[in-house]
Amino acid sequence: MNKNSLLKYGLNQEVIFLNYLTTKLNNEDIVIKKTVNPYCSVDYIIERCNNSIMIELKSRRVDLKKYDDFFIGYTKLYNISQEYTSNMVLLVWCDIYKNVYFCKYTDELLNSQIKIINGGKCFLINKNETEYGIDKLLDVINAV
Repeated sequence: MNKNSLLKYGLNQEVIFLNYLTTKLNNEDIVIKKTVNPYCSVDYIIERCNNSIMIELKSRRVDLKKYDDFFIGYTKLYNISQEYTSNMVLLVWCDIYKNVYFCKYTDELLNSQIKIINGGKCFLINKNETEYGIDKLLDVINAV
């Protein structure tokens, strides 16, 4: 699959996930906005009572349960570390099998293994550092 197709897939999944998350949360006090800047390091801003959570979504076509690590771009994670120091950032990986893994960004993630994938430098986030399930993700969002 070429880079353009991957980008279109990712953007389409972002809209699908936004609608799914909004429906599952079903909370008028929570506002979820898709970021519009194509260079933004996160995909969504979730606001509730003057608190914000940022979400970066990584959508995959493979079964995430089969992997021990999830990757995220080196520059993306580094930018998150610099830009969102006062907000919680959730890194979310989902797949076509309805698997959802996530973790809260911490500076410790910058110590993760680095690998070159498809010509780009990426951090490998160990699955043991993530939580599993949409319900747990919703709990984290609702707790803010």
